[in-house]
Amino acid sequence: MVPDENLGGDQHLATHRQDQTLVLKTIGQLYDAAANPELWPTTLAAVAHLFKTPVAQINLYNVSDSSLSFSVMHGLEYDQESLARYAALSVTDPMSQAAVRSPGKAIRCGQIGTREAMRSSELYREILKPYGIEYRMAATLGEPDGQIFALGFIRGPEGPDFDDDDVDLLSEFTPHLRRAMDLYANLSKNQTGANFALSALDSLSI
Repeated sequence: MVPDENLGGDQHLATHRQDQTLVLKTIGQLYDAAANPELWPTTLAAVAHLFKTPVAQINLYNVSDSSLSFSVMHGLEYDQESLARYAALSVTDPMSQAAVRSPGKAIRCGQIGTREAMRSSELYREILKPYGIEYRMAATLGEPDGQIFALGFIRGPEGPDFDDDDVDLLSEFTPHLRRAMDLYANLSKNQTGANFALSALDSLSI
């Protein structure tokens, strides 16, 4: 985040410290949500505030069948039909495909192509435009031919578009997102194992 050039040196330092404190607090919330998925709505609200954007979302996307296994959104609500359609049409969207092909890299739509190219996709015409979605930024993790975790941000036509400072901040987040998702996956696996063991015990007759 670039400080206001009109601020004095002490104010620059204070602003930087405040920003870093907010970043560290939000990263902590990311790990909390990975351990307790019920916290994702609160965490996404905090992440959206940090990035000064009205909408933030996290998805687990299955590349093989263009479906979503897990999706939480702050600031916007899709109906289930639109959410499924969004996933299915992502293959027509330059931004979505660029993000899937570049796991671990923060990307904003302005880096991918012109506004005209973005608006020519089926996803834009059927889902993005009707929902007032114009500018996007995302970071993905996973395998291009497997499952993809995506942390995404949205702004409407009034903007502003995401810029390189936003991308830099998201890049700072990405390693923590990876660790948080690894934690979530491990905890989910352990919980599944525990549930299986309990079911087996319940099936035993005394």
